[in-house]
Amino acid sequence: MRKTTFKLLRIQVLLGAVLLDGSTAAAFCPYQENSRGCTKLRRFSSVPDEISLKRKIQARRKPVNRRPKYYWNDISNMEAELRAFWEYAEVKIAPNEPPVIPNEALLNHFERYDLKNAIVIQGGREEVSQTLGGARIMPGKWADAVQFSPELQKMLKDTPGLSPHSPPLSPQQRKNANKSSGVRDIDDRWSHKEGRKPKGYWNNDTVISELYDYLEECQETLGRPSVWMPRPSEIGCRGREDLKLAIIRFFGGAKEVRRAAGLVPYRDWYWFMGLLELLVELQRYLDTFHDGIDAVFPSMTDIKNNDYDQLFRLVQFYGGRKFVASRLGMKHTNAGTLKKLDSGGFYRDMNWGPFSISFAIELMEFVHNEQMMKKPPLSLMAISMPSRRRLLESGEKGVRLHKNIEKFGGYENVARRLGLDFFSGT
Repeated sequence: MRKTTFKLLRIQVLLGAVLLDGSTAAAFCPYQENSRGCTKLRRFSSVPDEISLKRKIQARRKPVNRRPKYYWNDISNMEAELRAFWEYAEVKIAPNEPPVIPNEALLNHFERYDLKNAIVIQGGREEVSQTLGGARIMPGKWADAVQFSPELQKMLKDTPGLSPHSPPLSPQQRKNANKSSGVRDIDDRWSHKEGRKPKGYWNNDTVISELYDYLEECQETLGRPSVWMPRPSEIGCRGREDLKLAIIRFFGGAKEVRRAAGLVPYRDWYWFMGLLELLVELQRYLDTFHDGIDAVFPSMTDIKNNDYDQLFRLVQFYGGRKFVASRLGMKHTNAGTLKKLDSGGFYRDMNWGPFSISFAIELMEFVHNEQMMKKPPLSLMAISMPSRRRLLESGEKGVRLHKNIEKFGGYENVARRLGLDFFSGT
């Protein structure tokens, strides 16, 4: 026992001697190496405060200019603080009107975090506005506030540090921006992203303009009319994720931006191109296996066995073999089997009259070429049947199409068969 106590006292004396000599506390390693090269923890009866790893109790600084308890629960204090805010910003507010409620970005600029948090505690700006008797609310989006708020428009002229192109930094953004190299400008935060649009670039007009440029590029590369609205997923897959997100942000989706841009809906042109592909594939199949005769629609089993998988899928998509055959004026089986299978059924009485696949292909290609020549925005956002006047003015091909249209039931009937919009005024 005496031997152990002596060793501990010796260690303490040595520690004190070293510290008195001016050596650093880092020299005292709590580990030592034994004869086998392994480390083990030293045992100290007491560790000096200079080398102790115990965290010291933090002395809290008393808040400065802190409002009294329950101060913000009084709505009159809220109104007084808002009036003081605008007075400090040198913006006049009529005394008989409730003060305008600023947005969060403006409160961040003047470092009025107390007022910002108080508005949140009261239930938000709308709730505070209602409590104050219908106070005006500054738009939360900075671009909208710059455009519609007269208070902010005056401050942009008189207040240094405010930019009409970018909102003030939030506390967290300011903290992240304060690096050893200095404070970076907000417009430089995404400078590492190549091709990224500058801050404040996107709005309703730029979204539509960028969409038109994208459609023009698709017309050159894909051979698709520039008046046909693409799917948002396609826009993203073709490397325009920024345009896709801007459409969602400013319009809410493809349906709304299509209307604003005057474009043909995706489902309309997808249906049109699918039917045209079906007719072309069916004509190729008939030329290969039926010597071009289109009197009887081939069986689905033969189409599948002959490896015409795309034709097989398209026939199913457009209503099945019997329906497509009736639409194209073709028999879907011989007369005896037809009577046996369809006696009293739906397809027995469905007769669209005579038709021609080659004529249908020629007419739909004419419509497609007409769509290729159009430029957005369209006043009539549809793929419509060409008028009689337009066909007759287009030359020999148009005259031939007009005669066949009259032969197969007229403009309205042919438009119904091919799924084209028909307007009697055209």
